[in-house]
Amino acid sequence: MASGKWQLYAVLRFGWEPEVAAVWPFRLALLTIILLFIDAFIFFNKLIKQLHDNAQTLTSMGSLTEVGAWSVDIKTRDISWSDVTKHIFEVSDHYQATWMSSTEFFKEGKHRRNFQHVIEQAIKHGTRFEEELIILTAQGHERWILMKGKANRYKNWTYEIFGSVQNIQTRKHMEIEHDKIARNNELLAQLSSHDAVLNNHIDSAQNVVADAISQGLDASRASIWVFNAESTLLIPSCFSNTRQDNLKHFPPWRKSNLAELFSQVQKNQLLKAKFAHSHECTLGLSEHYLGPFEVNALLGCAITYKGQIIGLLCAEYALPNPDWGHSDGRFIRAISAMLGSLFASQEQQKAKQQA
Repeated sequence: MASGKWQLYAVLRFGWEPEVAAVWPFRLALLTIILLFIDAFIFFNKLIKQLHDNAQTLTSMGSLTEVGAWSVDIKTRDISWSDVTKHIFEVSDHYQATWMSSTEFFKEGKHRRNFQHVIEQAIKHGTRFEEELIILTAQGHERWILMKGKANRYKNWTYEIFGSVQNIQTRKHMEIEHDKIARNNELLAQLSSHDAVLNNHIDSAQNVVADAISQGLDASRASIWVFNAESTLLIPSCFSNTRQDNLKHFPPWRKSNLAELFSQVQKNQLLKAKFAHSHECTLGLSEHYLGPFEVNALLGCAITYKGQIIGLLCAEYALPNPDWGHSDGRFIRAISAMLGSLFASQEQQKAKQQA
């Protein structure tokens, strides 16, 4: 129309598309980045799993060999124990060690002093250490441990000490038993070849036996008791470092007061009174013997000859709860048998003289 107005509309029939050659490099780069992220994710997952498995393996190995870890932050005094270390010290899984409580686990005396010394040297000078020590666990058990430690230092200042602790109770017990057996065999050889024993000088031989018992069993002293004819009394015959004329100060043990002890001896069974003041066999000795002579533990063995009970050989201890092993029992039995033979020979000599 001549008088009308024209309006022009534009309709987009297709979207804008770049050239195919320009798009594909971008898509390939994006795909490559995504694949790299996926590969990295898989790799790190495998790495984390491997580290976790390694940690589990180390923990299992530590549990099997009973090797635990520990560390001390010197600045904060914070102490960390691994689960195996807590197991060795027999504390709960939630136990938090402190400086004071850790020290008190170590047996009072040289073991505690050695522990304090090596820790002090590690802090002051960064000295590495490896010590075999005895601890008293939270459950009251004595246990040998091997403790190793080293220091992390910065400019001559120690900011951390750490190390391992291993339960070596079984190995140490075997070593101690082996050493005891070797020592006791040597003592038995010396005793059997002693002039007093060979010539049946009974008084001198008893003193030699008492010294051997004290040495071989780490006892405070030894005593020898002989039955009377009715087996109702155990009469003192010898004491360590005591002259024969002083034996009158030691009263005899009476069957009427010590029925359990006499029964044990007559059965030829070892008497192991680790806590003598409360043991059923030695309780009756508490007031008149154990207390006055400061005896807190007693290992006894019947003196026999060809099945006949002659008396009792005792190893006496000032401290309670000694650690007696199989070798100790064998040693005191061997000495008792030797004593039985000596007493029997003495009786035979008396019989010949009377005849």
